[in-house]
Amino acid sequence: MRTTTAAPAPAGGPLLDAGPALLIDGSAVDVRVTVPADAPALERFHEDLSADSRLMRFLSAGVDLHEAARRLVAPDIRGLLASAGPEVVGHACLVPSGPGTAELAFAIADDWQQRGLATVLLERLVADAGVLGLTTLTADVHPSNHRMVKVFEDAGLPVSVVAEAGRLHVEIPAGVSPEIARAFEQRHRRAAVAGLDHVLRPASLAVVGASERRGSVGGEILRNLLAGGFTGALHVVHPHAEEVSGIPAVATAAELPPGVELAVVAVPAAAVVGVATQCARAGVRALVVTSAGFGESGRDGRRRQARLLDVCRAAGMRLVGPNCLGVVNTDPAVALNATFAPQRVPAGGIALASQSGAVGLVAMDLATRRGVGLSSFVSLGDRADVSSNDLLRFWADDPGTRVIALYLESFGNPRAFAEIARQVSAVKPVIAVKAGRSAAGRRAAASHTGALVEGSDALADALLSDAGVIRVDTIAELLDVATVLDRADIPAGPGIGVLTNAGGGGIACADAAQNAGVTLPGLRPATRARLREVRASAAVANPVDVLADASPAQYADALRAVAADPGVDAVVAIHIPPLAGRLDDTMETIGALAGEVGVPVVAVPLAQSVPAELSAHLAVLGTPEDAARALGHVARHARWLGRREDPAERPARIDRAAGAAVVARGLQRGGGWLAPDLTAQLAAAYGIPLVASEMAADPAAVAEAAGRLGTPIAVKAIAPGLVHKTEQGAVRLGLRTPAAARRAAAGLAAQLGPGVTGFLVQRMAGQGVELLVGAMGHPSFGPVVACGAGGTTAELWGDVQVRLAPIGRHGAAAMLRELRCFPLLRGWRGAPQARISAVEDVLRRFGALVADRPEIAEAECNPLLATPRGALGLDLRVRLVAPA
Repeated sequence: MRTTTAAPAPAGGPLLDAGPALLIDGSAVDVRVTVPADAPALERFHEDLSADSRLMRFLSAGVDLHEAARRLVAPDIRGLLASAGPEVVGHACLVPSGPGTAELAFAIADDWQQRGLATVLLERLVADAGVLGLTTLTADVHPSNHRMVKVFEDAGLPVSVVAEAGRLHVEIPAGVSPEIARAFEQRHRRAAVAGLDHVLRPASLAVVGASERRGSVGGEILRNLLAGGFTGALHVVHPHAEEVSGIPAVATAAELPPGVELAVVAVPAAAVVGVATQCARAGVRALVVTSAGFGESGRDGRRRQARLLDVCRAAGMRLVGPNCLGVVNTDPAVALNATFAPQRVPAGGIALASQSGAVGLVAMDLATRRGVGLSSFVSLGDRADVSSNDLLRFWADDPGTRVIALYLESFGNPRAFAEIARQVSAVKPVIAVKAGRSAAGRRAAASHTGALVEGSDALADALLSDAGVIRVDTIAELLDVATVLDRADIPAGPGIGVLTNAGGGGIACADAAQNAGVTLPGLRPATRARLREVRASAAVANPVDVLADASPAQYADALRAVAADPGVDAVVAIHIPPLAGRLDDTMETIGALAGEVGVPVVAVPLAQSVPAELSAHLAVLGTPEDAARALGHVARHARWLGRREDPAERPARIDRAAGAAVVARGLQRGGGWLAPDLTAQLAAAYGIPLVASEMAADPAAVAEAAGRLGTPIAVKAIAPGLVHKTEQGAVRLGLRTPAAARRAAAGLAAQLGPGVTGFLVQRMAGQGVELLVGAMGHPSFGPVVACGAGGTTAELWGDVQVRLAPIGRHGAAAMLRELRCFPLLRGWRGAPQARISAVEDVLRRFGALVADRPEIAEAECNPLLATPRGALGLDLRVRLVAPA
C-alpha cells in the first residue's frame, strides 16, 4: 500500500472528535474531523483499498474515486479520518438523507480491518449525531458484508436490519443512551488493558542503551530490573558489547528476537526515532522512552516527538514518555522495576502515576520511607501517547490495585478525563494532586462570569469534584489519603471518634477536624459509662483520653467502646509510649483490633517507630492533623458515592428546537451579544425566568411601555458594545411614572449619543438576594456554569462556584451551599428565606443551555434575584460565536 498522507487539522482550536483512539489490540490511531484539504488523501486511500473493500464501501465497482473524495469533504457531510502516523487507515461519515436522519458509511484499510477501528469511528459518529440533533442513522450494506452488520451489533447498539434488493438496510438510533455509553466504556477499558499489558505485564523486555556504568540511565534501569528479579525474558541492546551484566547483547534493536513486548529506551534524543523504527521492525509492542529532548524542549523537540509518535502509531506500539522516569509493577508474578530511581518501593495496593519525573522520584522516596506499598508506578513524562486516561482504565480492572493516585500538571482533554474518572471513581478511589492552584493570569473577559472563572483554579476543582476525584494539595497528603483508603474501609459518615493516651494529641486532632469537614460527635451515655469501667480516671468526652499509663489491654477495651458508639464512623487512635515497657505493645494491639471493631481505624503513633509488618495492613499516619485531614477527604468521597447522578438528566419544559432557532437568528444577525428580544426568546425556550420587560425604540415608546408594565420601572439603554450598563451609566432605576420614564430615556440618549439604538423597559423587582449565574464555553473544559454573589460587586467579592455543564440536581445544590453568601439565601438575621430550589433550577437550565448550544460563548444573568417566591433574572446577556 502506498503511503497516504493526511492534511493537517485546520487552525482555530481543537476540533470535536480530535484525538487518539485505542483499538481492541491495544494499539492507537489518531482520529479527527475531515476538512476540504483531505480530498487528495481520501482519493488515494480509496485507491489503495482492495477491489472487494471498495465494493463493500460503495456497493459498486465503477465509482469515480476523485468525485467521491471531493463529495466526502463537502461542508454538509460530517466525516472522520483515522490515521496511523502519516498513513490514512480509515474513514467514516454521516451523509444527510432527510429530516433528522443521516446515512453512515465506512471504509477501513485492508491491513487494519478486524482490529476494532470501524467500531471506534462508529462510536464517535453516533455520539456526534445526537449532538447534531439527528434521531436516526441508516446504512446500506452489501449483502455479503456480514462483518459490518456485526460491528453495529457488537457496539451495543439497537440495530434494525431489513433485507432489500441487492443490499441490507440498517437503522440505528442516533445519540448515546446510558446503556450504550456503558458498552462503549467497556470496550475502551478492554483496549486500554490490551495496550498497557505490554507496558506493565511484559513477558519479554529489552533495554536499549544498557550499560554497566554506574550512574548512567541505561545502567541503573538494567540494575533495577536484575535486582528486582524481573520474571520475564531480559534482553539488552548495546552497539559494541557482546554482553552487559552477563546478558548477551545485540548491536541494534532490529536484531531483537521475536516476542519482545517492551523496549525501555535510554539513548540520546537524536537516536530515539531510529531506535523506535528498529523496534517496530522487530515487532516490539510498546516503548518506554526515558530520554529528554522532546516536547519539553522547544520546537525541534516537538518535531522529534511528532516523528516518534508517527513511528509508534504506524507500528501499533504504545509509547510511555518520552522524558520519563520509567515504570514499575510490584506484582511478584512480574517484578518489574524499569526505572532509574534509587528506591525499591514495597508492594501494596496503590497505583501511582506522575506527569513529573522529579515529583515521581519524591513520591517513591516518601512511599518507601513510610512503608506505603504500590501496586504499580508510571512516569508519564511528555505524554506523547499513554496518558492518565489510559492508566485509569487499566487500573480500574487491575485486581492488584485498590486505590489510584495521580500527580497532574494538566488534563490533556479535560472532558475525556472527567468522564473516565467519574466511571472509575465509582469502583475505586482516585486521588490527585493537581498542580497550579495559584492564578497565572486572567483573560480580558467581557463578562463578570469570564473574569471570575478564568485565572482561578475553579475549573480544575469543578472537574475533579464532579468526577469524584479526591483533590489534595501535596504528595504527602496524597499518600496519607491513599493509605487510609488502601488499608481501611470507607467510613459510613463524617463522625470520628478520637482515642488517645495524651490529651494534646486529641486536641490537635479535634482542631484539625473542624477544618477538614469531619465531626467529633458526643458519645452516648452507654459509651461513656463503658469507658469509665475501663478507666475510671479517663476523660470520656470525644476526644477520649485514657491517660499516659493506660495498659495495652485498657487501650484495646477503650477502642472497642469508642468504635461501637452509633455516632462514630471511624476512629483515630493516637498513642505515645510511656517511658517504660515495650514501645509497640499498644500499637500491635491497635493493629490486631483494626479489622474487628466494625469501623475504619487510623493509627497515629507518636514518638515511636512502627514495624513494617504492622504498617503493611494498618493505616498509619504521622500526626493527628494528618489523620483528620485524610478522613475529611475520605468522608467527602463517601458522600459523592452516595449521591452520584446522571448530570444529563434535564429539567422539564425545555424547547431545544426553539432555542436552536433563536441562536440561528442571532448568528444570521452577525453573532456577538444577542439583542434583548432574542435574549428573551432564548430564555423562554429554556424556562429561565426573567422580569417582565418590553423593547422601546424611543422615549415616547418607553413611556407607553411603562404604562403597560406598571411602575416603578427601570430603563436601560441599548447600544453596540454596551455590556456593563451600570458601570457605563446606562441604567435609570425606580421610575414611578411614564413621564419620568420618558425623561430618563431622553437623558440617556443625550448622554450616550447616537449609538443608542433603543431601550429596554423593565418592571422593578422587589427585594431579594442578588446572585450571579453565568455560563461559558471554555476552550479546554467545554461548557461550564458559574454561580456567585451578584450585582455590581460580583468581581470584588470573588465568591464563585463552578461546575461543568450539564448539571445534575446534586451538583446544583452543592454549588449554592459552597458559596460564602449561601447563608443569605437561608434568611440572614431575620430576613425571609429565598426559594433555594428555584435558584437550583435556574442553574440546571443554564447548564442545559450552554451544553446544548456550543455557539454560546457566554451567557450571564446578573443579577438573578432570589426571593421567597422564586428566582427572577433582571439582566440576561448572551454572546454568540459561530463555530469554527
